[in-house]
Amino acid sequence: MGLSVSMRRTFFGQVAYFVSNARTMPDLLGDMAAVYNERNMAKGELLDIFAEQAKSEPLHRILEGYVPATELMLVEAGAAQGKPEVGLLSAVSMLKTKGELMTGIIKIGLIFVAMFTVLVASVLTMGSVMHKMRNEFAADLADDQFAGYTQSFLALANWTQSYLIWVLAILLILFVLSIVFMKRWVGARESDSVGGNVRFFLDRWYPVYGIYRSFESSGFLLSLSGLVQGGVTYQDALLRLSQRAGPWLSHHIDLMEIMGRSQMRASESLVISGLFAESVEDEIKIVGRSGSLEKAIPDLANRLVRKTIDGFEAFSKIVMFSLLGLVACYAVWTMLSMHDVQNVVVKSLSEQ
Repeated sequence: MGLSVSMRRTFFGQVAYFVSNARTMPDLLGDMAAVYNERNMAKGELLDIFAEQAKSEPLHRILEGYVPATELMLVEAGAAQGKPEVGLLSAVSMLKTKGELMTGIIKIGLIFVAMFTVLVASVLTMGSVMHKMRNEFAADLADDQFAGYTQSFLALANWTQSYLIWVLAILLILFVLSIVFMKRWVGARESDSVGGNVRFFLDRWYPVYGIYRSFESSGFLLSLSGLVQGGVTYQDALLRLSQRAGPWLSHHIDLMEIMGRSQMRASESLVISGLFAESVEDEIKIVGRSGSLEKAIPDLANRLVRKTIDGFEAFSKIVMFSLLGLVACYAVWTMLSMHDVQNVVVKSLSEQ
């Protein structure tokens, strides 16, 4: 059973603070367990288990199965350096940053779903109204008696009545499939397979995959930053991250590691892997020219995360205003078409 995000943030923060004050891990965990047991809290029993295991196992081993792999690596890196509080605080920082990223993703998702629902509801409702008006009051009139924009609206109304639900169902199925294969579908720049090249294209232009790519690349740099700061070499850090990552991210990390073994500069391997957006690749190239990429990784990670969060906010505004614009245009189109139908019907009746 894994620990929740809030529990991990609290646990890492508390352990980092008290360990930095020269407390041994078994004693610290035992004292924490005693406090929570007094309040009959479930995590007191879990901390009792941790305290007993801490007598013979390092903290990162104890937490296996309870904490995600990327956070475990940060804890392990700090312990290897002799500064466990550094790794723990790095994990806290990662959790905070990923929380901001997730908030941005949820915000975009909610805005899109809400506005798209309004748009689809408008199309179905007004299309049905216009379809009914046409059949009840102007069934005997030829289409060319209506204005061009009304003819187009009526054609759209007929289409939505017959096909829109099927189109939405197909789009939903494709969306679900894209989510299912998002972590498993491997692809990178200049891939040898057609599927790999298609995946690289989607990472660049399909918003869902673009968001996933931004999230994963940010998390990767944060993890890499924590390991490098913890004293792990760049190549060893890549190996550890690859072992813990999913197929898509692992493929990109493996490319970096292979290119690193061939004596390619770290900055070049990061760029050629295709993991990052072009704006981030430019920054990596600039830093790489100075020959101090490993030292700059922490700052680069923080900047990427900030860019990603800002990008989410900007994208959510674009989505919102775009869908609002479509709804507004559709409303105007509907009113003009309804007014035109009324005029044609009235004119036809007056001529009889």
